Amino acid sequence: MLLRPGYVLSILLVTLTGCTAVANTKPITSQLIPSPEGQQHRKSSKHRLMRQLKLNQVQRQQLKTIKLEYEESIIDLRQEVSQAKQTLSELMVGTADRETIRTQYQQVQLLNRQLGELHFESMLQMREVMTPEQRIQFAQFMRQRRNQNPLSD
Repeated sequence: MLLRPGYVLSILLVTLTGCTAVANTKPITSQLIPSPEGQQHRKSSKHRLMRQLKLNQVQRQQLKTIKLEYEESIIDLRQEVSQAKQTLSELMVGTADRETIRTQYQQVQLLNRQLGELHFESMLQMREVMTPEQRIQFAQFMRQRRNQNPLSD
């Protein structure tokens, strides 16, 4: 069975805090470092999180560097996943044989696994930047956010 990126985040959060966590498909990098594009609500949420975590300037810079390190690869891989899913959808409604469809499905699963691994690696690096207290605060913030918007996952 393959793990979705959100499940990987749950495992990490449980490891970090010893508490039960619920899956989240958004990478930590997008939660901690505000990006120039996006909705105003997401920006304020990220700024609030950064204030709550009391990240110092060095931590902010390190997290930004980590985000930039992974951002392009994650964007590219998300695009590949999207294209592979589109191809699978087209095969499903078309006249393709079972084996062709199965092969495309396996490709989608492989790309999803690679995306999850990228997210996980970025989380491991970001974990090293945060103090144990900040990790706990981050996990609490994520739980609170999921409780406020349970359908976003």
